[in-house]
Amino acid sequence: MPMYEYCRRFHFAADMNGDGVFTISDVFLIAKQIWLLPANLIVGTLQEIPIIATFFEMDCSTGQSFGGAIFSLFAWFIIFIVLGVMLGK
Repeated sequence: MPMYEYCRRFHFAADMNGDGVFTISDVFLIAKQIWLLPANLIVGTLQEIPIIATFFEMDCSTGQSFGGAIFSLFAWFIIFIVLGVMLGK
């Protein structure tokens, strides 16, 4: 099984925390999942190359921390700039 499926990096559901009901906590977890999507995409792609994953000691928490949030901040900033330029023409 690929690492990104094992780690559930791209798992979206109404009940994100699995407690059986949809609550405000689930809304926060969905927003967090969307926010970390760029970092998870890059890490999920790099984990498919065994030598890179081993060298950088990647596991399921890679991309879910402060570094992943900062990377995603820059990625979303670039995405919104590019979309703004494209839609502004």
